[in-house]
Amino acid sequence: MDRQCITTDPNLATAPDYTAPEWAAARNDLIGENPGTDQAGAVAALSAFWRVNITEQKRLWAEQRAVVLQEEQDRAAEQQQAMDKEADDREHIRESAEEEERKKYKNKFLEIPDRPLTAESVVQVIAESARATLRKEDLVELYFFTPLGMQAALSNPSRALDGSNIVQDEDGNLILSSKANTRAAKGLIEDDDLTMEQFCLATTVFVKQAALAGWPEPRINMFSNFWVALQTHSWCWHTDPLRQHALIKYQAMHRRQWHVAMLTPEQGYLLVLINETLLGQIYDKLFCEDRHLAELARNTQSYRRSTRTPPARLKDTLSREPGTFPSASTGSVPTAAQPPAMGSDTGALAAEIPPMELCAALERRSSKALTPYIADNWEKALRRAGILSFYAASTSGCREYFKRRTDLVDLVPLIN
Repeated sequence: MDRQCITTDPNLATAPDYTAPEWAAARNDLIGENPGTDQAGAVAALSAFWRVNITEQKRLWAEQRAVVLQEEQDRAAEQQQAMDKEADDREHIRESAEEEERKKYKNKFLEIPDRPLTAESVVQVIAESARATLRKEDLVELYFFTPLGMQAALSNPSRALDGSNIVQDEDGNLILSSKANTRAAKGLIEDDDLTMEQFCLATTVFVKQAALAGWPEPRINMFSNFWVALQTHSWCWHTDPLRQHALIKYQAMHRRQWHVAMLTPEQGYLLVLINETLLGQIYDKLFCEDRHLAELARNTQSYRRSTRTPPARLKDTLSREPGTFPSASTGSVPTAAQPPAMGSDTGALAAEIPPMELCAALERRSSKALTPYIADNWEKALRRAGILSFYAASTSGCREYFKRRTDLVDLVPLIN
């Protein structure tokens, strides 16, 4: 049941004057109920009743005030709690947005180290495509960790405006990635073609970058021990370059094979010990390839030397003067046909005819027989230009056909 609400503070109330005329009826009623009571006793009794009543009112007022204060405190606490929760929500949203931005723009929030740049400082930075592949623990060519690869990464930093792709990072977030990073690097040197110096320098940088990419320590130690075993092998300092190349080929082949084996169930293995038998097989293959290339080079050089000297049966043909060659169609020697008048300066004639037209004319003339008139004209022009040595006569004994030497790359001024 709700208690009666007291609207005024009883502590501020003052006792009424019960001797006043307005209290006469109350005094008379009290005297009537108590015959032995006079006016003074009635006034005293009324005053006593007022004091008892005001005391009870004060008590109720105090309780009411306590309840009101408690309710106000509870409401204030609820309001404060709601405000605190709202502030916490705003802070959580802000922190989430900041964390998302840190993930999206990691380079923006990198801590600046407190050290100056010195002459010995070397910036070791790899391409973003290689860094992303390294974070996935996939196969990355060692070229990206060589000084040449790192210099290419420094000279061509990634930009999002040169065309972009939407890819997924390691956290599952969709990010904007440069197309240049997703394409193969220009000038990429495969692991098989690295020099021993490039290989030694690249492995040191690779180990550091793998640790920064979050690789497990056992995997880093395995690759480090594998590369140390190769770099301390006796063939590493051998005077035979093929033995060093065999070590490079062994590293490239078995590192690729290890990545494939680890993705195959129950096919993984420890990549540390060097299999000398497989290394010897790689060396034998390289040795055979080197011998084959050397033999091919010798044969090619011998063939070129043999084509520079015309056969003996063509000496008579080469010694003929212009105008004495038989016609390809009739076999008779021309007598009336004469070459057109031509100045002594063949360079001026060549300047009038574009080089590409001259080259095209030469190709046309080399594919069909010439008329006596044109044959004489060509013979005289070739002799005057001093370029007969650049062409070998055909085995037919006639100068109607000329074969261009394979080692001649410059255009030669000719006339039609």
